[in-house]
Amino acid sequence: MLGPQQSLPCIAPLLTTVEETLSTVSARVRGHIPEWLNGYLLRVGPGKFEFGKDRYNHWFDGMALLHQFKMEKGTVTYKSKFLQSDTYKANSAGDRIVISEFGTLALPDPCKSIFERFMSRFEPPTMTDNTSVNFVQYKGDYYMSTETNFMNKVDIETLERTEKVDWSKFVAVNGATAHPHYDPDGTAYNMGNTYGPRGSCYNIIRVPPKKKEPGETIHGAQVVCSIASSEKMKPSYYHSFGMTKNYIVFVEQPLKMKLWKIITSKIRGKSFADGISWEPQYNTRFHVVDKHTGQADLSQECTTASLFLPIIKSMPSRTRAVL
Repeated sequence: MLGPQQSLPCIAPLLTTVEETLSTVSARVRGHIPEWLNGYLLRVGPGKFEFGKDRYNHWFDGMALLHQFKMEKGTVTYKSKFLQSDTYKANSAGDRIVISEFGTLALPDPCKSIFERFMSRFEPPTMTDNTSVNFVQYKGDYYMSTETNFMNKVDIETLERTEKVDWSKFVAVNGATAHPHYDPDGTAYNMGNTYGPRGSCYNIIRVPPKKKEPGETIHGAQVVCSIASSEKMKPSYYHSFGMTKNYIVFVEQPLKMKLWKIITSKIRGKSFADGISWEPQYNTRFHVVDKHTGQADLSQECTTASLFLPIIKSMPSRTRAVL
């Protein structure tokens, strides 16, 4: 994913390490911004692609760079900061890639003996908390999110991380998407997987809209519904899902996660990405769930193989949900 810079020079800026802008700078405004429009435009994306001599192999792997555009009385200011995740700190301290990412396997510490480096392949991999995909909101607080079990709570004024939150401490999932949906009252819905002896399940999660106690994060999160994977050891990868006023629409696509390959990736000297494959011989399945009762597969439709990442819009249309 980094190699195409040579054949697609237009994307080279996306794959280039940039400096953070810690001091606020004034932006040049072209056109007119209404003086009543006050607030923040927040964005995040990969911004650092190497540590020392080590370089990431995939665009998804770059370290999270937080961007803040502040609008106030017709003016705009900008600043940016690298998320001070545990992954970022460990990589910086070691001046190398210490923690594996989606497309990059972290190599053993070169200071260790040959035997220690060999044995390190059998140690459980450390899960990254490089939450570089999206700003999300739960109970009025802002978090940086990716697709692992970790989120990082941030202060949107200073862009400082204030807390690290683990989904698995609150609800039985191994991770969650970075694209939740919200009801008008602030109730959040998300999806995450579980893996167990009986196979894989896709879980719909509900997070309450408000805190009961100061300092809460995602306390009170619960699984509304679980959908069994069509294949126990090859669940589908999904980046997002659809939601209307009454329904959740989950698309089970034939982009497969081969769990055995993912589990053994470190032993085999491969990254997590090696365990994902496109298998068009399988159909795409649409699962419809009542988000209030948790009743699954009110309707289940199949179509030929297709691939998607974000679902931009979901809306009801008489007896159907339109994505």
